[in-house]
Amino acid sequence: MSLGCYSSAVEIFERLELWEELALCYIATDRRAKAKHLIQKQLDTHATPTLLCLMGDITQVHIILCVSCHGNYHLFNVSCLSILVNVSI
Repeated sequence: MSLGCYSSAVEIFERLELWEELALCYIATDRRAKAKHLIQKQLDTHATPTLLCLMGDITQVHIILCVSCHGNYHLFNVSCLSILVNVSI
């Protein structure tokens, strides 16, 4: 996709306040610092699984996100993955 398409998408996503999509555009155009700032700002107000995954992608800190039936988010380090898999079997 050409850079012009991403520029247009950035403008649209900003206007519509589609933050996750905006962050993806920043990542796709190698503006990771800008994406990280945007994601952190959004995480401070409302964390979503997608925002957490995008932050993990940018920072290379990979996490496992489990959502309980009550809607609470529980974050686990990747090293806990085998424990979680064994418990859920």
